[in-house]
Amino acid sequence: MSDSLISSPIGPLPSDWSCLQIKEIVDPARKVTYGIVQPGPFTENGVLLIRGQDYINGWVGKDDYFLVSPTLHNQFRRSRVQSGDVLMCIVGYTGEANIVPNWIKEANITQTTARLSCDTKKYDPAFLLHFLKSDAGKEQVSKYTKGSAQPGLNLADVDVFFVPTPPLPQQRKIARILTTVDNLIEKTEALIAKYQAIKQGMMHDLFTRGVDEHGHLRPPYEEAPELYKQSELGWIPKEWEVERYGDACDKVGVGIATSTTVHFRERGVPLLRNQNILTTGIQTDDLLYISPEFDIFNKTKRIRPNDILTMRTGYPGKSALVPPEMDGWQTFTTLISHPVETKYRSEFIVRQINGDASMAQIQSLQGGGAQQNLNVGWFVNLRVQRPPMSEQDAIIARLKVVENNIRQSQHIKAKYEQTKIGLMQDLLTGTVRVKVDEAEGFNCEVKG
Repeated sequence: MSDSLISSPIGPLPSDWSCLQIKEIVDPARKVTYGIVQPGPFTENGVLLIRGQDYINGWVGKDDYFLVSPTLHNQFRRSRVQSGDVLMCIVGYTGEANIVPNWIKEANITQTTARLSCDTKKYDPAFLLHFLKSDAGKEQVSKYTKGSAQPGLNLADVDVFFVPTPPLPQQRKIARILTTVDNLIEKTEALIAKYQAIKQGMMHDLFTRGVDEHGHLRPPYEEAPELYKQSELGWIPKEWEVERYGDACDKVGVGIATSTTVHFRERGVPLLRNQNILTTGIQTDDLLYISPEFDIFNKTKRIRPNDILTMRTGYPGKSALVPPEMDGWQTFTTLISHPVETKYRSEFIVRQINGDASMAQIQSLQGGGAQQNLNVGWFVNLRVQRPPMSEQDAIIARLKVVENNIRQSQHIKAKYEQTKIGLMQDLLTGTVRVKVDEAEGFNCEVKG
């Protein structure tokens, strides 16, 4: 392979590559087109109708599509798509793309989607898809998108998108490498979803049945009613108590609630906001900082380890635990509470607050208004369950196992995503060259 580069409308490319417009790589018999303008009425038995929301984040299930009549399908031949076609939103989710999977043999598209049917003798559809998803592909979309109220692309614009064009064997190899990483990401996402479903089921069981002295889940009330008693929150284990959240805490207050803008600094005391609070912890990607003087003025608002921070707006009630390294930080208008340490583990009660039952209570305390601010007067009336401390520890330990699995899987997913970003930049520009005669895998030869 040659190491020399040529200039192109999308930047330097290897000399054995070319740069073509989309109109030059599509099947001459199936030019770039869009779909049905008014697809209704829909039928119970017919041909799939593909909309942008059906494919932008991965293909939805087979039962989630609208169907159009065979008559309409035959009438609008230009809107027909088949497996292997690349689809791209031209209105709405502009630029988002995907490739029609093998299980869709024939379908129709709506007017908001463009069909890009590659001439497979010269261009690999999967390679085109990966390019459209790359930064260089997104630049092409941005360049030609028009309008303000509803930005979109014209088919004439899509026709003249420039795309890199390696020799076809290289296209296929590059596409296989990137698709392999995509598959790893998808499998990891499925694993995360599985663990999250397991956690949700565990939380329901642990916060209604608890763990007995032998470390086992108690049988449900229906099977062993003698193990339970009636409470404000329904049937609970006999060893448990229910009380107001205000009585469960040494304090329940609000962070800094006055204007902070004039006190912002490039460096200083970190200031957390509602958007920093996640049920998985406190994220610090977009911290703000306030002056030390303003911090001292609000020293009674400082947060301490094992405080619980709770969102007041957006998703009222969502809570996170303050770790030791955030001792002395400040927050802006979040709720701050500290459970009584002789009665509760903070790690237990924060998980209880984030559970479905507590969230339903919080919405009820607000009068059902999801967008209202959650104030202290409402929050202290939340009813919480208090198992013995040893049982709280057992519940925490069980949940931590599945939470660690989720966290590790999310870390693996992030690594795969970072790997893909680097591979897309290198492989789609020819910075890293692939050998088409080598065994499948990630073996690449770096040139230059």
